[in-house]
Amino acid sequence: MDAKSFNKFMNDLQAYDQLRKVDAEKNIYIDNLKGQANKLHKMNQNNEEIIRNNEKIVKRQEKFIELQHKDINRLIEEKEKVGEGGIVDDVKKQAAIPMFIWILLSLI
Repeated sequence: MDAKSFNKFMNDLQAYDQLRKVDAEKNIYIDNLKGQANKLHKMNQNNEEIIRNNEKIVKRQEKFIELQHKDINRLIEEKEKVGEGGIVDDVKKQAAIPMFIWILLSLI
Protein backbone atom coordinates (compact mmCIF):
# COMPACT_ATOMS: atom_id res chain seq x y z
CA MET A 1 0.00 0.00 0.00
CA ASP A 2 1.50 3.28 -1.01
CA ALA A 3 1.31 6.57 0.92
CA LYS A 4 -1.49 7.98 -1.21
CA SER A 5 -3.68 4.90 -0.71
CA PHE A 6 -2.85 4.85 3.00
CA ASN A 7 -3.87 8.52 3.37
CA LYS A 8 -7.12 7.83 1.51
CA PHE A 9 -7.74 4.81 3.74
CA MET A 10 -7.10 6.88 6.89
CA ASN A 11 -9.38 9.67 5.64
CA ASP A 12 -12.09 7.10 4.92
CA LEU A 13 -11.58 5.59 8.37
CA GLN A 14 -11.87 9.01 10.00
CA ALA A 15 -15.00 9.75 7.97
CA TYR A 16 -16.45 6.42 9.06
CA ASP A 17 -15.66 7.22 12.71
CA GLN A 18 -17.37 10.60 12.32
CA LEU A 19 -20.43 8.90 10.84
CA ARG A 20 -20.52 6.45 13.75
CA LYS A 21 -20.29 9.34 16.23
CA VAL A 22 -23.08 11.20 14.43
CA ASP A 23 -25.18 8.02 14.40
CA ALA A 24 -24.56 7.45 18.12
CA GLU A 25 -25.45 11.08 18.91
CA LYS A 26 -28.56 10.73 16.76
CA ASN A 27 -29.59 7.64 18.74
CA ILE A 28 -28.99 9.48 22.02
CA TYR A 29 -31.07 12.39 20.72
CA ILE A 30 -33.87 10.01 19.66
CA ASP A 31 -33.77 8.29 23.06
CA ASN A 32 -33.96 11.69 24.79
CA LEU A 33 -36.94 12.67 22.64
CA LYS A 34 -38.67 9.38 23.48
CA GLY A 35 -38.04 10.04 27.17
CA GLN A 36 -39.46 13.55 26.88
CA ALA A 37 -42.51 12.22 25.03
CA ASN A 38 -43.10 9.65 27.79
CA LYS A 39 -42.74 12.32 30.49
CA LEU A 40 -45.16 14.62 28.65
CA HIS A 41 -47.64 11.75 28.30
CA LYS A 42 -47.44 11.10 32.06
CA MET A 43 -47.83 14.83 32.77
CA ASN A 44 -50.92 14.95 30.52
CA GLN A 45 -52.44 12.00 32.38
CA ASN A 46 -51.75 13.69 35.72
CA ASN A 47 -53.24 16.97 34.45
CA GLU A 48 -56.36 15.15 33.25
CA GLU A 49 -56.76 13.59 36.69
CA ILE A 50 -56.30 16.99 38.33
CA ILE A 51 -58.96 18.44 36.03
CA ARG A 52 -61.37 15.61 36.92
CA ASN A 53 -60.73 16.16 40.63
CA ASN A 54 -61.23 19.92 40.23
CA GLU A 55 -64.53 19.28 38.46
CA LYS A 56 -65.63 17.11 41.39
CA ILE A 57 -64.64 19.86 43.82
CA VAL A 58 -66.57 22.46 41.79
CA LYS A 59 -69.67 20.22 41.78
CA ARG A 60 -69.42 19.79 45.55
CA GLN A 61 -69.02 23.54 46.00
CA GLU A 62 -72.05 24.15 43.77
CA LYS A 63 -74.11 21.74 45.88
CA PHE A 64 -72.87 23.40 49.07
CA ILE A 65 -73.75 26.86 47.74
CA GLU A 66 -77.17 25.59 46.67
CA LEU A 67 -77.77 24.20 50.17
CA GLN A 68 -76.64 27.49 51.68
CA HIS A 69 -79.13 29.36 49.48
CA LYS A 70 -81.91 27.01 50.57
CA ASP A 71 -80.97 27.50 54.22
CA ILE A 72 -80.84 31.27 53.80
CA ASN A 73 -84.23 31.29 52.07
CA ARG A 74 -85.66 29.06 54.83
CA LEU A 75 -84.28 31.40 57.50
CA ILE A 76 -85.76 34.40 55.69
CA GLU A 77 -89.15 32.67 55.54
CA GLU A 78 -88.93 31.78 59.23
CA LYS A 79 -87.96 35.35 60.04
CA GLU A 80 -91.01 36.59 58.12
CA LYS A 81 -93.22 34.12 60.01
CA VAL A 82 -91.83 35.33 63.32
CA GLY A 83 -93.01 38.80 62.38
CA GLU A 84 -96.53 37.37 61.98
CA GLY A 85 -96.21 35.18 65.06
CA GLY A 86 -95.32 32.45 62.58
CA ILE A 87 -93.23 29.76 64.21
CA VAL A 88 -95.02 30.10 67.54
CA ASP A 89 -98.38 29.89 65.73
CA ASP A 90 -97.21 26.78 63.88
CA VAL A 91 -96.19 25.13 67.15
CA LYS A 92 -99.51 26.10 68.73
CA LYS A 93 -101.41 24.64 65.78
CA GLN A 94 -99.45 21.40 65.96
CA ALA A 95 -99.97 21.13 69.72
CA ALA A 96 -103.65 22.14 69.67
CA ILE A 97 -105.14 18.75 68.76
CA PRO A 98 -103.19 16.67 71.34
CA MET A 99 -103.88 19.35 73.96
CA PHE A 100 -107.61 19.33 73.12
CA ILE A 101 -107.70 15.54 73.43
CA TRP A 102 -105.84 15.71 76.75
CA ILE A 103 -108.32 18.27 78.10
CA LEU A 104 -111.27 16.11 77.04
CA LEU A 105 -109.74 13.05 78.65
CA SER A 106 -109.05 14.93 81.87
CA LEU A 107 -112.70 15.99 82.08
CA ILE A 108 -113.88 12.39 82.02
